Amino acid sequence: DSQRVALALASLANGDARTAEYMLEEAAKAPDASPELLLTYARAVSSAHDLSPVHRADRARGAYERVLDAWPTSWEAVLAHGVLAGVKRGESDARIETLRDIEPHRAKASKAGGALMDAFDAALSGRERLYGRAADAFARAKIGLDKTALLHDAEHDAFARSDDDAAKFACSSTPPNDRASFDCYTALHSKGDLVSTVRELERLRALDGAPDLFAGLVLRDATARGDREGARDAFEALFPGEKSLSAVASFAADPKDRARSPQEIRAAVLAVAPIARDAPASMTAVLGSLGDDPAKDFDAQALDITRQDREHPLVEGAATATLAHVERYEIMDSGVFHYVLFDVRRVNGTADVDANAQADAPDFDGRTSFRILRKRILKKDGRVLEPDSAPNASQGHADLSQLEQGDSIEAVYEGWGVPGETGDVGIDTPDLLPDRTAVANASIEIRLPAALAVHMWQHPMLGKPTETRDGSTRVLKWQLAKHGVRHVEDGTPKMDRSVGVSLSTAEWSTVALALRETQASLVDHDPEVAAWARDAAKLAPKEKPSAKTVEAIVRAAGDAVHEASPAVLSDIGAGGARGPQSMTARTILTDHEGSRTWLIVRALRELGVKVDVAVAENEPFSADPSFPPHFGRFLHPLAIAHVLREPGDAAGKLADIWIDADVEGPPLPAGHLSPELRGRSLLHDDGTIDVVPNLGSGEDTKDEIDIRLVLDDTGSAKGDVTALLRGRAAQEIAEALTRVVGFERERALRNVVLGWVPYANVNEVALSSSEGSWQIALRASITVSSYAQVEQTSPTQKSWILPGIDPVHYVFPRPGVSTLSSTYASEHTRESALAIGHAIQYHAHRRIELPPGAKVARLPGPFENKGAFGASRKIAVSGSAIEDDFALSVGTGTIAPKEYAAFVDSARRADDAFLASTRVTPAK
Repeated sequence: DSQRVALALASLANGDARTAEYMLEEAAKAPDASPELLLTYARAVSSAHDLSPVHRADRARGAYERVLDAWPTSWEAVLAHGVLAGVKRGESDARIETLRDIEPHRAKASKAGGALMDAFDAALSGRERLYGRAADAFARAKIGLDKTALLHDAEHDAFARSDDDAAKFACSSTPPNDRASFDCYTALHSKGDLVSTVRELERLRALDGAPDLFAGLVLRDATARGDREGARDAFEALFPGEKSLSAVASFAADPKDRARSPQEIRAAVLAVAPIARDAPASMTAVLGSLGDDPAKDFDAQALDITRQDREHPLVEGAATATLAHVERYEIMDSGVFHYVLFDVRRVNGTADVDANAQADAPDFDGRTSFRILRKRILKKDGRVLEPDSAPNASQGHADLSQLEQGDSIEAVYEGWGVPGETGDVGIDTPDLLPDRTAVANASIEIRLPAALAVHMWQHPMLGKPTETRDGSTRVLKWQLAKHGVRHVEDGTPKMDRSVGVSLSTAEWSTVALALRETQASLVDHDPEVAAWARDAAKLAPKEKPSAKTVEAIVRAAGDAVHEASPAVLSDIGAGGARGPQSMTARTILTDHEGSRTWLIVRALRELGVKVDVAVAENEPFSADPSFPPHFGRFLHPLAIAHVLREPGDAAGKLADIWIDADVEGPPLPAGHLSPELRGRSLLHDDGTIDVVPNLGSGEDTKDEIDIRLVLDDTGSAKGDVTALLRGRAAQEIAEALTRVVGFERERALRNVVLGWVPYANVNEVALSSSEGSWQIALRASITVSSYAQVEQTSPTQKSWILPGIDPVHYVFPRPGVSTLSSTYASEHTRESALAIGHAIQYHAHRRIELPPGAKVARLPGPFENKGAFGASRKIAVSGSAIEDDFALSVGTGTIAPKEYAAFVDSARRADDAFLASTRVTPAK
């Protein structure tokens, strides 16, 4: 123990609390752990930033309580336990609770320990403004701690002082006052004595032997005093990253020491902007002070355009009419980018007053600032209103509450940005033709260095840009004029829906690098995670991990993490952590929340398994394979474990086991992937783009439905339904079942039955799968009144029509049925690709037993489709029963416009085949 404690204390002295915690964690669990070891462990765990405050406080409190049991006179344990008692109580009463918790231990303390407790009591009471109690505690502490630095620090907090007295106390040269601290400077600054602060900073500089130290404080104080020469000298002493944009605008020296023009100051500000600590937030203010006013170019345009529109409508028949729209973007050589957006639109419908009144701003990759330069309501009677700001309103654009049908809105936006952590710039311009919107005149202009390599995509409606050169600047311009309301096609991929331009300087290798940095920021060899992994895997001595090991870890991760968070490993989280390591696998394990995928990766690596991380699309992103690299495209993390196929495999062949754990509900078993992911694009952490594999035949991921009905003489039916769900619906229901009980739980199960037999009465339904299973299995008994539809074929003869089934079934959150045509092929023709984001995979078997004497008059023919999707129906008669098998497999992906007609034809034929009815002649 003494060796461990010595090494741990050395780590703590070096600021490495995590290492100290690792050294002591196992030993601290021992019943006979020494108080010294427990005390050191409590110090270390209190600094563990990857644990939540609750877990840190709980573990440290447990260690301190064990110290007090063995060493009741330990003043450090008493005080630390008291502080944690205050943390548990809450911020408002924390100090009072701390003092209350310490009080019972005072009598047990030694003389020295009691003095330390009194000093702590004095300081804490002073902070709580209990000055009488503080004075009494200080008097007691002074007996044993007189003229010590500790008592002097306690005296600082124990008594109330005026600004003059506080400065005298902090600046006293009498020991034990610490003149190496900033207390004197702070007190002088609070007093307003800016002349004395200069001398104090000079003294601290001399004490530290660093004449250029604290230049930022010198600059601030000199500026406040009006000492321009002193401020300029302080500015020159700043490191490049310490210079703010306002300081550059004020003090950046001219080589010839002459007055600089606004253009020269602007160039100096833009040159330092990529590394300035206040960029881009202060760029609009700084450059505005130099005379920049992007809104002045549009001062009279809105009034003139709306006047013309009132006289002769520029756009007719549109709910929202964009009368004028100008977007100007500029990417500079330094990487700084700037945009101005001008928009005038008329709203005619009540829905548009609520939804389309405000022009959307562009999206950027990087650090950006956004400012509304002007927003006005141009009333249809010619009045101009400037809306009042409503920053705390819960409703969007509440400042436009005076807007009415027929009014127009003028908006001028400005934004500045600097590249993000990867050094790249990305621009997604807003949609020019959202729903119910027509455009009279719109333009997009992008200016960028000619030498800058960019990836670019524009919507087909915009066409190719006109390109010109302005010196070393490349100018691209798109125009859209007199365009009517666009029919927004259902099922269009996410990025293809927007009539705009997407530009990026990034490469997929850069996105992958950022993803690797994110993983590196999460890596931590934690004994707690290692112990959890060993316990879950249950490997025998010298046994190598195999596929069974992976399966065990995945199951354990599902038990440990009840709610998955895939964002931890998505590409939007790329770039690494800032500050102390705040999230690790241990964080996920202790909070029971986070990325199951990362917990599985860390656990398997602790067991010696090689595991790769890849991130897939959640939905079809774009039908264009050359769409620019884009952060936010890959959001669904997957793990690929490389292990032996079987334990003790002599050949040593490794299998690639895919793991899809960050899903709703329990994680999928090792080797299974969500049906929605199959065929989607996938980003590996080495930058390669791949396709999510279609593992196996897919039979073990299909929903299995079994419907058994018995018809009576009236055509009504009763029977049983058995369902085994394995797709997205199963994940959603499993997630819901962890939170709902009683009637809501039963209703969720009833909806599954009603999704397959819409008009049934569900008499009884029960969940037959185990709690926490990734599959949802249930059994139900049902009755269906008039299941067989009666048709009078002649005055003396009747026949029954037994329905087929609808091809598409919805079971969560509400039941419903549909056809393939209405779901995927509602458009006669398409200009854009059809994105299928929801996979359908099921096999349904229906058995209908006929009453005695009934005979089958006509059966539908068999059907099979092997085109863009798989569909089949097989029907046969066995004795007095009709056996009907339906199978459908629609995968996710995109259907190109040229393939759409064939897809529609297949969908309609499948609908006809599935809905085809059976004619039965009942007994006379």
